[in-house]
Order: sequence, then structure tokens, then C-alpha cells
Amino acid sequence: MNKERRFGVVIDNLPNGDGKRPAMARNQRQSERIELVRRIPYTVSRLNEQDILIDHHGMALLMNITSQGMLLVMEEAPKKEQVMNVRMPTPSDPIAIPTLAEVRWTQKVPLDELEDVYLVGLKFLF
Repeated sequence: MNKERRFGVVIDNLPNGDGKRPAMARNQRQSERIELVRRIPYTVSRLNEQDILIDHHGMALLMNITSQGMLLVMEEAPKKEQVMNVRMPTPSDPIAIPTLAEVRWTQKVPLDELEDVYLVGLKFLF
């Protein structure tokens, strides 16, 4: 079991070598991972029962970023391979750049008996 402390909370079972992420995805990082913790907006588009495209807007907690992708903490788990529109932070806080990213993996993290959050690994689409 792998434990990590974030914001005073111990997170168990982080997905690094636990078999839940494909081995290829674990080892693909070719650039430096930078810890950058801040809230970012996202949009996920889904078809409803009438085949109408519905946008779901939310906020996620960005944990770290590389040139290939990012790690988010979200209150709900998007589907694997789902494309999301995330707003990338810039050094100037009022500016955020819209970016498309694909969900590569998710990992449920129980906070307490009433609440779960999800670690979500995204890969940028270029």
C-alpha cells in the first residue's frame, strides 16, 4: 500500500505500480513533473438519452502537470478515454488557456464513509 499526505489528509492506494494503470502509461513520462496545486474549471460533453449533447461544467483540483498531461482530483470519475476541456492555469491568474485532454485512468480515493474523490490522469491532445 502506498500512502501520500496531501493537505493534511493521508491518501492510500495511489496508482503507481498497483496494476490499475497500464504499465505503458506509468513509464511514458518523458518530461519533468511539476507540482502545481490549484483549482481549475473543466467541461465534459455527453450525449443524453435523446442524443442531445449536454455540457457538464465543474471544478477540479490540479495536483501536478507535465508537458504530456496532468493529475486532477475530482468529485466524480469521468469515463476512460473521455475527452475533457480543461482550462490551463498561467502565471497570470486571470488568464487560463482552454486545452483538450483525454482521460487515461481514474482511481477512487475514499475520504471517509460518506465521501469519495477520484484521482484522474489526463493526457493532452495536440
